[in-house]
Amino acid sequence: MSVSSPLFKGARYTITAWLDEDERSATQEFIRDLFQNDDSDAGSMVHLLEQTATHGPPHNIQKFRYLDGRGEGLIEFKARGGSRILGFIDLERRIIVCTHGVPKLKAKRFNQEMDKAQKIKELYLMESASEGGGHVN
Repeated sequence: MSVSSPLFKGARYTITAWLDEDERSATQEFIRDLFQNDDSDAGSMVHLLEQTATHGPPHNIQKFRYLDGRGEGLIEFKARGGSRILGFIDLERRIIVCTHGVPKLKAKRFNQEMDKAQKIKELYLMESASEGGGHVN
């Protein structure tokens, strides 16, 4: 398991996606599904990721937020229609790792998705430590 080649590379961050054991990216599949279903969130999510790579995370909590509580250390990109992409930031390497995307969910299910993202973050930290770097926010 590892991260993908850059999805978006900008002046502030490189945005990547987590790859599972089969070298598949749940984030890329989620975005592809949005486009295939003509979901209005598709274009806005891609634009949000591109803008974040170039300018850094938005200050608008309607589009981006740092999660707390159970999701401590995670981030969430949000599209107007409810689609979400979870991830975390490696400050030292200036990389945002997107773990996976989800539609807007009820709190209980969203907690399960945050747990999934936390597990991926832990795997990333273990891989980063073995490579000698990475400071995850």
